[in-house]
Amino acid sequence: MALIYTARLDPDKPEWIRRRLVAHGLPADVTAEKVGSYRFDDPAGEIGVESMLVRVGDQLYQTAFAYRGDAPLEGDVVAEAEHSVLGHRWVVDAATDPDARRILAAAVRGEIPQARLEMHDESGTYLETRAPDLTLRVIGADATGELEVPVELSETDEADLDGPRCLIAEGDGVRAVVARLFLRGGPRGQRPRGPQDRSRRWLVSDMYSAMHQPRTVHPVSRFTQNTAHTLERPRTAAMAHGAR
Repeated sequence: MALIYTARLDPDKPEWIRRRLVAHGLPADVTAEKVGSYRFDDPAGEIGVESMLVRVGDQLYQTAFAYRGDAPLEGDVVAEAEHSVLGHRWVVDAATDPDARRILAAAVRGEIPQARLEMHDESGTYLETRAPDLTLRVIGADATGELEVPVELSETDEADLDGPRCLIAEGDGVRAVVARLFLRGGPRGQRPRGPQDRSRRWLVSDMYSAMHQPRTVHPVSRFTQNTAHTLERPRTAAMAHGAR
């Protein structure tokens, strides 16, 4: 169960999404329409993980984030955000965050369930429990290999998917692979080759796999937008890192 507060974020989630898409190569004035999102709790109590699917024109994108209460030692920081309940938070590209990759890989293997959302107001009063607007399913028999977290998503039928273990997100009018296990050098897990191979579809995970050294944390500029949003509250003191 993910504990969520209705709160003010500065900068807000649309700005995080914009920055992530710009880093992926889209123009700075990109406008994205949210399709849905999914979350995972961290069994180790370190972070929160949320992924938001958006459309830009006809293309579906995934922006996956890790939420931290302390500055990360590794990973690409998308934003430093002020949360009206939790305080200062670091928002990290989940594909470059080691803890987020651990959680997502376990999810693809079917070891971690998708989180339901327990909603609270800013005072901590319980409001309701929500089902996520995207439902996740695991398919595929081969649960070995490296984690792939695509940014550009291809909407697909199940008939197109066999072999490697895949995590599929389904919602209103959408079905797409949001993570999978890739057998580097193996025929069953080998990514497709051809024009799409250089479309940056797997760019983030490729970069991470190629760089097994600690990543530099880059500071980002601040934006001021006091719009109501939600962010997961850590459920343990280890996750809070002093943010309570």
